[in-house]
Amino acid sequence: MKLKDFKSSKNLVGKRDENFKGRIGVIYPWPNLDSVPNLYNLILLLRKAGYEIDVFVTLNDEKYIPPSFEDPKIRVVFMRKARELFLKPPVSEISRLFPIIKKIYPIIGNLRASFSKYLSLIKVWFNHYLLSQNSSYKFLIGTDPVGLVEAWMLGKLLKNPPLVYLSHELLLSYEVSRLREKFLKFREKWLTKRVKYIIIQDKERAKVLALDNEIEMDKFLYLPNAPLGKAEKKTSYYWHKKFNLPRNYRIVLYSGSIGIWSGLQEIIKSTELWPEKWILIIHTRYCAEGMERIGELKK
Repeated sequence: MKLKDFKSSKNLVGKRDENFKGRIGVIYPWPNLDSVPNLYNLILLLRKAGYEIDVFVTLNDEKYIPPSFEDPKIRVVFMRKARELFLKPPVSEISRLFPIIKKIYPIIGNLRASFSKYLSLIKVWFNHYLLSQNSSYKFLIGTDPVGLVEAWMLGKLLKNPPLVYLSHELLLSYEVSRLREKFLKFREKWLTKRVKYIIIQDKERAKVLALDNEIEMDKFLYLPNAPLGKAEKKTSYYWHKKFNLPRNYRIVLYSGSIGIWSGLQEIIKSTELWPEKWILIIHTRYCAEGMERIGELKK
């Protein structure tokens, strides 16, 4: 559903459920919601508990399939993409004469991106208000540091509903080096002291985040990063069929980021020591076609 459709479709709210408990806004500022079982299933569980959900996502590339839900009470709202935070300064020649420009540009770019997204959120809120005539939320859930900041920004336009931080990947103070990352970490640390709850995978990660952000452990709720239902072992030859491999070959599946930080390069190198009939298959979060990183890994 596009934003313009969201504005005009006043019949979307419809009749309230008998067990209606309120509305929750979920901010996930990326296009790959369908590949995040933790968040996707959390939305389903909240809906099952009686909440209506508005999911705010950024769809910044046509090659990604827009996320969707069968339940009409779970609405997907697309936000306009903010400017990339890591664009090279257009004043490169000047920056050679004034090196300080290189240092402050990431922060300026971050502020410009935040302002751009804020204008987008104003538009989202305005259309949303026209739809429901009621802009209140029980909670706003922001995913990871960027989503948390955007949830806070959206909350300022509404009625300051309680914030909930959904932490998937830790952004730790001793790991950030770039100015834009430090600025983002500063905002995350400030906001986590003001959120109602922090949802994280386990106590070990909670302790690390609590120590780094100087917050109490009583804010944390634990939600494993796993699909719904009981774990089941099911024999499948999906990859054997896809790549025409003999069935007696053992598949080792890597799923996730292929960034330098992931350690994938070391995993690939270790395959030299694997048994002959063991095969490594890499499944990325995004479309791998045309990614420069794939070429680097092949070398």
